[in-house]
Amino acid sequence: IDIDQSPIGRTPRSNPATYSGAFTPIRDWFAGLPEAKSRGYKPGRFSFNVKGGRCEACEGDGVITYEMHFLPDVFVQCDVCKGKRYNRETLSVTFKNKSIADVLDMSVDEGVSFFENIPVIKDKLLTLQKVGLGYMKIGQQATTLSGGEAQRIKLAKELQYFPNQQAVNFRKKSTKFIGLILPQINHFYFSKIVESIVELASEDNISVIVKPTFENLEKEKMALLDLVKLNVDGILISLSDETRFPDHLIEISKLGIPIVEFDKISKLSPFDKVVTSDRDAAKKAVEHLITRGKKTIAHLRGSLLSQNSIDRFLGYKSAITDSGLTFEEELVIQVLPNNINESQRSFSRLFNKRKDIDGVFAITDISAIAAIRELKLQSIDVPSQVSVVGFSNWQISSLTTPRLTTIDQNAFEMAKASYQKLSDNIKTKKNNSSREQETIFIKTDLIIRESS
Repeated sequence: IDIDQSPIGRTPRSNPATYSGAFTPIRDWFAGLPEAKSRGYKPGRFSFNVKGGRCEACEGDGVITYEMHFLPDVFVQCDVCKGKRYNRETLSVTFKNKSIADVLDMSVDEGVSFFENIPVIKDKLLTLQKVGLGYMKIGQQATTLSGGEAQRIKLAKELQYFPNQQAVNFRKKSTKFIGLILPQINHFYFSKIVESIVELASEDNISVIVKPTFENLEKEKMALLDLVKLNVDGILISLSDETRFPDHLIEISKLGIPIVEFDKISKLSPFDKVVTSDRDAAKKAVEHLITRGKKTIAHLRGSLLSQNSIDRFLGYKSAITDSGLTFEEELVIQVLPNNINESQRSFSRLFNKRKDIDGVFAITDISAIAAIRELKLQSIDVPSQVSVVGFSNWQISSLTTPRLTTIDQNAFEMAKASYQKLSDNIKTKKNNSSREQETIFIKTDLIIRESS
């Protein structure tokens, strides 16, 4: 940076306020005052460079310029505005009994005190003050400044410079953005995941771009392409129910973008994963029903393709067979996990065929609550006649009657581990496909309540 003693301007309109950038927020401030708003004044009204608010006799210079052949120009104070630059209507708008002309006539030291509670103005004046120009008038004409004063004004402007963070990030091959792809956002568990990841990322000054897929494979592919176009540093993804093969993820990873899967994952992909052991958690839930003396236990499962649904079904089946009970395929039905009405209708059809059911393990809390609703409708007592266990520990599970026994997936720990794994991969620039994947398991808890 070359900071010399050349003038900051060669006309009376140039001054420390305009050169340092302080004049724009000063004009904006005056335009925001109630008196200015009532008159419909915009920031341009308080500019002496355009018609409207300026004195037209001197065209906002505050002086009349007389050109002298072979001699420097002579500046004489304007008789109309008396050097104030503005017309009477503009000068009638005041803040703390000071017009904008009065502010420009203040010293920098006075301006710092006057705008003490307005940081956007105060900070710029402070910089002028720190380079020893506290004595100078905020609107002092550039033609009256010495070479040393002009040099210090230029220095003050450079000290106010803040680099364009986006440009810096691109130069460092980092955008400070990560992508978060979720199958749902109106789901208590996933909304908690979003909240936690955004909070963790903000501590590292990283922004999170959230892309919901609504359990749709095509939307998932589009979300990935959108994030690639935005040049995100990495991607966290929980797969949709329609996603069976991870080919689209593998193609994206070839671009060098780290990917971490969490919760709903593909066992066929080469990426790091953060999961709960759905199989073990489901087995724990069903074993709990068995210890309560339940022997004919139904399972409301989800999609046949979803890995979560598959693992919870396998956990259910394992608990049944390991305990010596007979596994009956008829007791396993597919439901829409987060649609309470459809789940209730599906369970109603099953229960009407099998009145001997004495226990229910559902893939989600919503489908478990649907089962309880149907049982109540048929005057079946929960839990004495039929015990019910859900999965996820949604907030609603502790508000039902009876309160729902469920598996707590520990959403915050899932979010924390997923974000940390992605951060580590970004920092170390690990290539997903060139190393052995790591799978992190998040501990689940069985929350026992009145429904079992």
